[in-house]
Amino acid sequence: MARKRTTGIFLPLCLILCVCIGVMLVLYLQPIGSFNNIQASSCTPPIPNAAFDLQEALSFLPYGNRQCTKLADFAWPVRYQEAVEAHKEALDKTLEGGVRLEGHSGQFQEQQMVYVKLAQLSFLQTICETGFNAGHSTLIWLASKNDTKVFSFDLGNHEYAKKMAEHLQSKYPGRLTVTWGDSTKTLPEFRKDHPEVKCDLLIVDGGHTVPVATADFENLRKMANAGNIVVFDDYPTKEGHGKVLAPVWETQVRSGTLAEQYACEKNVWRGFALGHFLFLNRSLKIAGDGANLTW
Repeated sequence: MARKRTTGIFLPLCLILCVCIGVMLVLYLQPIGSFNNIQASSCTPPIPNAAFDLQEALSFLPYGNRQCTKLADFAWPVRYQEAVEAHKEALDKTLEGGVRLEGHSGQFQEQQMVYVKLAQLSFLQTICETGFNAGHSTLIWLASKNDTKVFSFDLGNHEYAKKMAEHLQSKYPGRLTVTWGDSTKTLPEFRKDHPEVKCDLLIVDGGHTVPVATADFENLRKMANAGNIVVFDDYPTKEGHGKVLAPVWETQVRSGTLAEQYACEKNVWRGFALGHFLFLNRSLKIAGDGANLTW
């Protein structure tokens, strides 16, 4: 009786042992090089796309603290001042009767200088911005280089905005497209209707609330080229819009979707930050059998 009981236990143990030995043999006979390739490839971190040399492109920016300083070795574009004067003349006529003008980049020379240098970068062809206002920044994009195209999105609640858009469109025919309305709606609609438009430079300077600015970042990101530069106006500042909107920019940075490259604070009310959207290569090729991993 004891012998039968022992035999009944022994047979299942033998079967389990055989299975374990078989598994070990399969693993042992697996080509070591191929196994190592798969293991190493699956652990390789995503690689950011780089369509241009970011360090070289932004080499004109000063290092150091966030105090705004004028750029060294800077020259205004040819006939730029003439364009500025024509813009001012058209705006003065539009504002006759005491119409109030919102703050703009034309009041901030350090910002203008950086904008000019950005606009002159050779790879930069398409600019997308939220917040046209009176077109001071748009003028810089158009006047700094002859082949740049600008797509601007503005609520259009200021009458002078539409008149100044018409002025710039007459001065730079075929290069400025303005879409009026709520950017949280017009940007997704525009992207759906014009999937061919990919932005090299993206500026968030529209609605000064956290929900609107956040939506602008998310929608513009979907229109950005892999090689891109992003500007966020009014940040960093200790008061005003910058104080309210700080979580928008900083959330993008902390989440890893945006890398900050430069920021300057002119005073407690005026400043701007500059960075670029990060995009990860989600497809990795496994050496040996040519298979792809995607996540």
